[in-house]
Parts: sequence; structure tokens; C-alpha cells
Amino acid sequence: MATDHLASTRAVIDGNGNLKVRRDYLPFGEEIADYTRGGRSAVAGYGGSDDTRQHFTGKERDPESALDYFFARYYSASQGRFTSADPGSGPEHRAVNPQRWNLYVYVRNNPLALIDPDGQEDKGGGGGKVIDIFIALNRHDFRTGNKYTNFTALKGFAAKHGYTVNVHDYSESTFENVKKSLNTATATFIDAHGLSEPGDRAKKAWGIRLNGSTMSFEGKGVSGQDNAVEGRPTSNVKVLGLFGCNTKYMESPISPNENTIIISVDSGPDGGTSVPALTASLKAFVREYIATDGDVIAAADAGTKALQKSDPDPHNKGDKLSVELYDRHLVPEEQKPPGELLRPAIVPAEKPPLWRWL
Repeated sequence: MATDHLASTRAVIDGNGNLKVRRDYLPFGEEIADYTRGGRSAVAGYGGSDDTRQHFTGKERDPESALDYFFARYYSASQGRFTSADPGSGPEHRAVNPQRWNLYVYVRNNPLALIDPDGQEDKGGGGGKVIDIFIALNRHDFRTGNKYTNFTALKGFAAKHGYTVNVHDYSESTFENVKKSLNTATATFIDAHGLSEPGDRAKKAWGIRLNGSTMSFEGKGVSGQDNAVEGRPTSNVKVLGLFGCNTKYMESPISPNENTIIISVDSGPDGGTSVPALTASLKAFVREYIATDGDVIAAADAGTKALQKSDPDPHNKGDKLSVELYDRHLVPEEQKPPGELLRPAIVPAEKPPLWRWL
């Protein structure tokens, strides 16, 4: 069988290498039965038949009911919904994302990028646990050589835990590549310079610099620093990490999306954090996130400790990571872990913050 990025069966080939049947699907898995459309009838394999029962995302389809077996429950491709309520997600897991409020919904209504392996939990990046890291820094930014730019150990650790970590160097850290990652990966992390107005470093970062452009909510640039200022892309990742100086005080660089948790840096009163400390913090966060299979609180605590201890530069004293959703606190004050700063997200003036606790 030949499958696509969602593991859906698209072609069946016999033992002699002959094509027996081709299949195309609508976004939610309903098979396109009318192969006269789009000139399909002239293509070999369309309209054929076989005994293969693995169809949409590789799940077994019952020929009588046309329901797909997802282990924990059945799924109706014609309705784009499960036939019974989600047995896996607790109320805390659903509360932060309106796309999860419907207990029958399939992959948060995002079937082109996500799959559900067992009827209980959707996965990003076509089913894989994919983490993209963009190092939007040149080698001269690392005064300690390649100690912090070597991700070999982290990649090996990730592979043992079922994750794929893709590390993109400066040449690949473009706005277009980040934009693509935000809609295909499980988590996206950017290690870059946080930008602020000249003489205003300690107050507020307005953007984060990529190769050739800047991600910014406010849409303004500093002369001589950036080629272009990009608008806010959409996001389907679970976590977006902005590891740059004082990114805590950036307006959200992505379009409003309650699906995405944003990790940012509070650089303290001086507004500065050294590049080695930022990269070490990023690596510590990602490692703990993988080890705990997605616990952002534990990961942020590990990242904060690395931020303060990895580099003796005085700029790093008291620096912390911030964990937020787009418009609400993630956890109550009394549940904050030691060394961890959690804050309400900064939102546009016309959109008041929502103070909801999990």
C-alpha cells in the first residue's frame, strides 16, 4: 500500500507490482466515489476494487456501516465526527481550547495537519511529534563556540521518546519557514534577538529578528536592522517558544489562537539576556518537554534554571521564562512552581483579557 502524510491509503499494489486501486479523500476522510470528476476516470486505478480495509489515516473501515475503527471509538467520515464522546480528554485539557469543547469533534477540526491515533488524543504534524527549532543567530553571536549550538544529544534523546527535532540554522530561519512550521509542527521554537527601540531596551521588545525580516505584532521596524517587518501568521502548534531578550513584553506575534501556549523570556530590569543563556534555556525546555511528553510547566521551570545558571553573565541574574495562553493565565498564582513566572498575555487594546483559571 502507498500512503500519504496522514497514513491514509492512496494506492494498493499487488505482489507483481501492478496497481490495483487508487483512492482520494475529502478532508475529513470521506472517500471520493465519483471518479469522473477532475479527469480521474482516465487515470489507472480509480474506480477499482480490492479487499483492503485500511482507509483514512490507516484505520480499518467497516464495509457495512462505513465507520472507521479508532480503537477507543468509531468515527464517521461522512459526518466528520466520532460516534461517541471523547473518553480521553479531561475538563482541564478541553477548557483552554474551544475546538475541544465538542466531545465528538475530530482533531480540533484540522484534519489536513492532525490525526488521532487512538480516538483519544490528536497529534500534530500528520501524526508525528515534531519540534522545529530555528536558530536565527550567526555563529559570532556565540562567544563560547559551538557548545550551545550542538543539538546532536537533544536529537538523539528526542528520537528515543518518539519525537523528531528539526534544527534550522540562520540561513533557514526565514519568516516563510517559521510560518510553515507553525502549521505543521507540534511545537516551534525561535532562538533570536528580541528587538526594542534604541534606549528603551529594558521596557519592551517589539519584535523578534529572523533572517531577512522580523516577526512583530506592532508592524514597525528599526532603521538599519531589518529588511522587512512581517505580519502575524496563523498557528496550529501546541507551543511557540520565543527565546529572545525581553520577549515577555512583546505583543503576540501570531494571530489570536487559544490552541497555542507561548513561552517567552522576562529579561529582568536590565532587559538583557545573553545569547548562550537563551540557547541553553531553549535546550533545557525542549528536553524536559519531551521527557514529560508535553508538560510546559515542568519544562519552563527547567528552562528558567538553565537561563540563570548556564552563563555567568550578570545580564542573566533573575531572568525567567513566562508561560501564557493568548488571553488568559495558564495556572493560578498559588500553583506557580518555584522560579517560574506566569503572566496574563499581552493583548491588543481592543481585546480585553479573559481571566479564566483552569
